Amino acid sequence: MRKRSTTLWFLGIAAVACGPEAGEQPNGDEASRYASAVCEAIENCECYNHFGSASLCEGQLAKRFSDLVAAGFELDLTCFDDIVEAEALGECVGDDSTPGAWRCTVLRGPKRSGDQCSDHYLEVPPFFVNECINGLLCVDGLCVAEGTIGPILAPGDACFAEQAASCHAVDVYCGADSECLAAPQEGEPCSSPFACSLSSLDGGRSLYCRGVMDEGSGTCTRQSLVGKPCDPVDWFACSLGGSSGAGGAWCDASEGLCVEEGPAICQATDYPNGRPIAP
Repeated sequence: MRKRSTTLWFLGIAAVACGPEAGEQPNGDEASRYASAVCEAIENCECYNHFGSASLCEGQLAKRFSDLVAAGFELDLTCFDDIVEAEALGECVGDDSTPGAWRCTVLRGPKRSGDQCSDHYLEVPPFFVNECINGLLCVDGLCVAEGTIGPILAPGDACFAEQAASCHAVDVYCGADSECLAAPQEGEPCSSPFACSLSSLDGGRSLYCRGVMDEGSGTCTRQSLVGKPCDPVDWFACSLGGSSGAGGAWCDASEGLCVEEGPAICQATDYPNGRPIAP
């Protein structure tokens, strides 16, 4: 089950490195194989399809993959094959059955320590993409040693806008203008799915920015519990409640209800049930 703690993946903390085997060479069909496998899984597992159709899904994901390869990213074919052929991709199983290969780096760039980098999170889901060489990760816009965590920042400090959590502080998020902002409270307007206060827990429920993914702005709203209605477009709309803390539940797009767990492929392509995959 994908819990709120998987935000660490978004922050780029620790993907398992795997390297290409000697003699392996791409044969040119990787983009189409990838897009076909993922988009078929999205449909079969009844995930929320941001693209609108299977053909649009395949076209856009194949183009993104091809563009990254053309830009000089090194393709790890072993990692690629392990994910595309994994049971979790085709059998709609949950996270507990997701192989460790899902966390390997499929596409890796050439940037070195201290180089500026960008976050490619969810560009080609569920693949992990890293602009930095082996042993480094892109954290707060710079290639740094794996395991590095940025400094705790306060409202008004400069931050890395591509990573909303780059302020590294509770109830502080990085706004679109690369400035740390104080998180709004319940009932207040919000402009980011990461904006609302996480410390306002009530029975295990926190706040989420309702409507922001559709309208570009929303309202900080209390999460719904399992069995209650939800909008699959909204991030963090559901909670298990109790002692689990914020998040942990899933908005099932086919039912429009909060459930305890969704298929791993849905959670990887639709993190965490709402981030649109823009054309």
